[in-house]
Amino acid sequence: MFYVVLSYQEEEEEEEGEEKEKKEKEKEKEKKEKEKEKEKKEKEKEKEKEKKEKEKEKEEKEKKEKEKEKEKQKQKKEKEEKEKEKKEKEKEKKKKNGGHRYFGCSGIDCHCPSIVAERNQPPKGRTDQRRNIQGLVEADTGIPAR
Repeated sequence: MFYVVLSYQEEEEEEEGEEKEKKEKEKEKEKKEKEKEKEKKEKEKEKEKEKKEKEKEKEEKEKKEKEKEKEKQKQKKEKEEKEKEKKEKEKEKKKKNGGHRYFGCSGIDCHCPSIVAERNQPPKGRTDQRRNIQGLVEADTGIPAR
């Protein structure tokens, strides 16, 4: 009988040992699952941080581009203003010199570009009107007007 009690105790101890092992395994599994969850959370946090950083970078790039565009517009305005001022100064000079670009130009055999252009223009008046009318008649009918 003593032997039966010992074997019964051994069986109980073995069962308790198995139960302890199962509990330990379950605890290990739970720890692993918790670690995996922590890792997932950390990865998600890192992804969110990266997204925020990318958004910040995009915003900074957009701001820089807007600033560049503003600077370009300012430069264009400045250039236009300078060109207007130059044109106004040239007009004032021409008015003072009677259309002559060069100061002290006598006007006889003048080579100032504006005066030469005026000389080379065809005479104004009826001849221009007749030419225009003839051109229109030719265009409409296809027959020369002469």
